Amino acid sequence: MITSIEPKAVQTGEIVAEKLGIHCEIAAGLHEHEREKGEITSREEFQSTVINLFNHPDALVFGKETANQALKRFSNAVETIMTSYPCKTIAITSHGTVMALFYGKISGADPVEFWQKLGLPAFYVVAWPEYQVISESLTSETF
Repeated sequence: MITSIEPKAVQTGEIVAEKLGIHCEIAAGLHEHEREKGEITSREEFQSTVINLFNHPDALVFGKETANQALKRFSNAVETIMTSYPCKTIAITSHGTVMALFYGKISGADPVEFWQKLGLPAFYVVAWPEYQVISESLTSETF
């Protein structure tokens, strides 16, 4: 189990790792799109702004990085993790926006649609090194 540096991801990763009886560690680059808390005041404004981020991936819509910058950072982190643990099954605990960006990249799906369907917790399974999506669960009902 590899988690982002953010406390909510670490907590989730530790809970899952404990239930599975596996080791949990933190890795750089898996964190959410870099943005300040309190930057956006309502749920509607947040959703609209994130959709704008997805639809304009090279524009600095809000926060400190574009969608493509966040995707590149996250993709590089995943690649580093996967090559560091050859022949291992890896679980990564991360965040909705970067998960949706990465899912869109590897599956060809619309990241906005994917992001809007995400439940908490949510996951998808990817075969390495092909980056082929094997399955997805967008709600916690499967747990």
